Amino acid sequence: MLLAAAAPAQDPGFVLQGEGGLITALALDPSSPATLYAATARGFYKSMDGGGGWRPSRNGLGDHAVLSLAVDPRSSATLYVTTDTSGIFRSIDGGENWAPANTGLAGRYVGAIAIDAHDPSTLYAGTESGRVFKSIDGADSWKELTAPTSRVCVSAIALDPTAAGTMYVGTNSEGLFKSIDGGMTWSHPTERMRLHKGTVWNVTIDPSTPSTVYVGTHDGLYRSSNGGATWEPSNRGLKSYNVLSLAIDPAAPATLYAATA
Repeated sequence: MLLAAAAPAQDPGFVLQGEGGLITALALDPSSPATLYAATARGFYKSMDGGGGWRPSRNGLGDHAVLSLAVDPRSSATLYVTTDTSGIFRSIDGGENWAPANTGLAGRYVGAIAIDAHDPSTLYAGTESGRVFKSIDGADSWKELTAPTSRVCVSAIALDPTAAGTMYVGTNSEGLFKSIDGGMTWSHPTERMRLHKGTVWNVTIDPSTPSTVYVGTHDGLYRSSNGGATWEPSNRGLKSYNVLSLAIDPAAPATLYAATA
């Protein structure tokens, strides 16, 4: 009897896991990559098997719409999420239990949060009316910085991993702002471009070359190779120009992933 060799299994591509709905952020536990976290419009979810199964994990958080998510790079059981009506919540047990972390924070719509990789007890959060806040004690308290704008909401924050005090803030309909002094003063590096009045959903800095910055906007993906001084569109191959999220492969920084609407 002649047996044919088995054909190589074909990669099925992406497979839906869960019940659907708006997912605003995904993150993995750097110490246990099979543990995934999902921020959604219906609350916070956790997977322990690489996304095979999900369960709600929101004791103390409830069903708030979660807008952004951050994992402490040195203590991965510490998580932070931001919400649209109740500010910031913190978990110290991998998302099993949550408590508000809003002392000093004005406003309860928080569109973005970022952790300083060199000092994870330092965090930045962006809220409505263009306000930016800083915590130096792991979100126990917050202090307001100079606002880059007062008219729109902050939708993204990114910190330069090599230049302390350099940060980028994306906004809803006023483009991108940059500070090189820790948020004391701001410039508007997209002022002379169409992106000036655009919505910036995501800011991603190339960790191997921090002068290379990508922004995902409602009008496409833009790239700067000089720290935001000039920008060029980078949309070839995209089927949708509404770029909601970006990620760089840490092992191959020339590989960029873009998620669209």
